[in-house]
Amino acid sequence: MATADLDIMALGEPDASGRRSPQSTGEVELMKVDFAIMALGNSSNPIMKDANPDLNTSKWGTLLLNKGSQETSLAGCL
Repeated sequence: MATADLDIMALGEPDASGRRSPQSTGEVELMKVDFAIMALGNSSNPIMKDANPDLNTSKWGTLLLNKGSQETSLAGCL
């Protein structure tokens, strides 16, 4: 993976409850990436630890984040 397509979002008009939902603006940005972590579903991906051994994970396979910054153990991996 070399790039990620980012769909630029904006908050839409409030619904009956007052909640504003994100809506696509139709704009897309490309971001250069070295490493991507898929976030699908509710359980951790067991392959993630093997893909990059420098990525610190808990005994359950979830990411360990630095307090305050939410940064992973990989520099620049947020």
